[in-house]
Amino acid sequence: MIAVVCSAVIQGEEGFLLVKEFKPECKDKWGLPGGKLEENESLSSCVRREVLEETGFTVISDNLLCVVNKPVTSEKNSVVKFIFKCEIAGNPTSKAAHEYNFISIDKIKSLDSEDKLRGAEILEILESIHNNTFDKALILRTIN
Repeated sequence: MIAVVCSAVIQGEEGFLLVKEFKPECKDKWGLPGGKLEENESLSSCVRREVLEETGFTVISDNLLCVVNKPVTSEKNSVVKFIFKCEIAGNPTSKAAHEYNFISIDKIKSLDSEDKLRGAEILEILESIHNNTFDKALILRTIN
């Protein structure tokens, strides 16, 4: 099965917004808010819907950061993930489906070393944004 997924990078004063997963295969790992594209849904609508569902935040999502291709996941699927840079457009407007928090880049590095991050690309992307070294020319990444 091929899944199209949209995720959000949201940077706040205290760090990056991450959500705690509760699916059995990734329980208690932290990841970017996001999820699967639904039928007849645009990519930007998908990322806005997923962030709202998972965190309660309404976001603006006009900036595609990168596309991550993961040919084989731990669930034996193939995933194409569109990662958007988003901005929060106000206070949470609904109840969050996930535990979430703004986490500093140092804590994210610690989570990565403890195998508590979901997605091999997360640390690299967030660190490069934090350090202002994100290379927009490398928009497509393949994770094996």
